[in-house]
Amino acid sequence: MGPTDLAVEQGTPDDVTQAVALLDGARRWLHERSIDQWRHAIPAEVVLGDAERGELFVVRDQSGLQAIITVTD
Repeated sequence: MGPTDLAVEQGTPDDVTQAVALLDGARRWLHERSIDQWRHAIPAEVVLGDAERGELFVVRDQSGLQAIITVTD
């Protein structure tokens, strides 16, 4: 993978810790800007359930996990 390459992959239970950290960082970023959204942490169990159901997708670059999305029907 090159320095600007991104890979979109189905997330796995191994991605949960990094995904939760990414969500927590986004939540803090919003709070620092007085944006009243995502005030409460998303529990790891919720993200794990998304991964186990095949609904979690992750975006990686050479430095690791950069984004997540949950796709449901």
